[in-house]
Amino acid sequence: MTGTYRDGFHCAPLLAEHVANELQGKPGIIDPMFSPTREPIATRTVEWSINEYVEHNLAAWFETGAEAAPQMTTPQLTEYYRTRCVQLYDQLNIDYALGPDILWYTQGSLRGARRVSRYLRKHGGTSTPRPETARVGSGDAR
Repeated sequence: MTGTYRDGFHCAPLLAEHVANELQGKPGIIDPMFSPTREPIATRTVEWSINEYVEHNLAAWFETGAEAAPQMTTPQLTEYYRTRCVQLYDQLNIDYALGPDILWYTQGSLRGARRVSRYLRKHGGTSTPRPETARVGSGDAR
């Protein structure tokens, strides 16, 4: 069992009892809501996810001192990142909102993109295309 971060030592008795129960065919003592194979819990919209992705990319751009071509403006950069994110959602073919870190992972690795897409389709994400209104960004990063 993983996912306890630094609390593993403190959670060890509880986790041991849970695993022992399951190995004996008894019900576990941890709520199934925390099962890694549960349906993903939706806490944001795809549009929120796209806006957050744009905001994080712009922040990273300026914090690292990157420079665009002199004729490129911040709104153009914003639209560039928005377009990349919308294309990524279209490629993944999901309507479940992801955080910027997961989007970066899927964008940097075809294998990663396939893993995320497959997981979400299997565990509650859908493979149906999003409505057209959700695909078009509002322009503002916030």
